Amino acid sequence: MRDPPDMLCKKHRKAYQAMCEEDRLLLCIDCIIGEDQHRDHKLASLDQAYERYRGQVSETRDQIIEIVDMASITKQIDQRKEEMRKAAEATEQKLVRFTQYLISKIEQRRELVKGAIAETLRKEMESLSENANFLEQISSEKLRHMEKLLGQTPQHFLASLFL
Repeated sequence: MRDPPDMLCKKHRKAYQAMCEEDRLLLCIDCIIGEDQHRDHKLASLDQAYERYRGQVSETRDQIIEIVDMASITKQIDQRKEEMRKAAEATEQKLVRFTQYLISKIEQRRELVKGAIAETLRKEMESLSENANFLEQISSEKLRHMEKLLGQTPQHFLASLFL
């Protein structure tokens, strides 16, 4: 089985054997032995480099999953906040309607009480007026009777008082 062309060294057309850690390049055997530019660099076998970078990619993937999970949780929190805002708004509207209902009932009751007070006051005033008229009538009669007495002779006066 032949290696795909991107798996061969572009310069030497040979399979990669190692990785230069400093330049982060894949190297074939000719790049390793024949070229001086990587001679003093730290090299890692493909398996070693695979394990190291696979671990880094795995950690990065886990971090991305965590971020995605956090984004999902944040989205859920935002949705819940919106639900709570709407529920609070609905509750406030219910409270306003209930308060308005109570105010209208209080105003109705106030009007009934005002009417009852006005009726009671009217009856009391009528009664006072009748009593005043009655007292005026009695007073007038008594006053006429006393004037009549005062106009009598002393004998008639005393007889009217004591007999």
